[in-house]
Amino acid sequence: NGAAPRYHHTFAAANNVGATNDIGQLDDLTGVEVFDGDGNFVAPVKSIPAQNAVVSLLLGLPVKRRVNTRPGRTFDLDKFNSIYDKRYTYANGPNAKPARWTAVMLQATGDVLEGAKRCLNCTKNLGPFDTCIIP
Repeated sequence: NGAAPRYHHTFAAANNVGATNDIGQLDDLTGVEVFDGDGNFVAPVKSIPAQNAVVSLLLGLPVKRRVNTRPGRTFDLDKFNSIYDKRYTYANGPNAKPARWTAVMLQATGDVLEGAKRCLNCTKNLGPFDTCIIP
């Protein structure tokens, strides 16, 4: 996707995230970064296999912003890693896609809704993210 990760390689090495290629970039990252509600860096988002059209599309979209979780919500590295958990999956078979990974990628690549255009969940501060996004 062309977006170079901005975190330190020492974080990646310490947390066993990806392998570096010959120009020092991490091969399996999307360029998306997740931050907790206090603005602390949590982790970079890894690519997943392009198992269907939705995942392929998300992997090909430009990253527009970092992902921020809503203030007051606990979002540590353990919670972050749940985005890869197969228990949280939409559909079955060839159309299956990780729901939480998809949500994080949509936050980074979609369009922001503001004011009266925000969805009901975001208006009520019910979602995990601080920004209302549409794909």
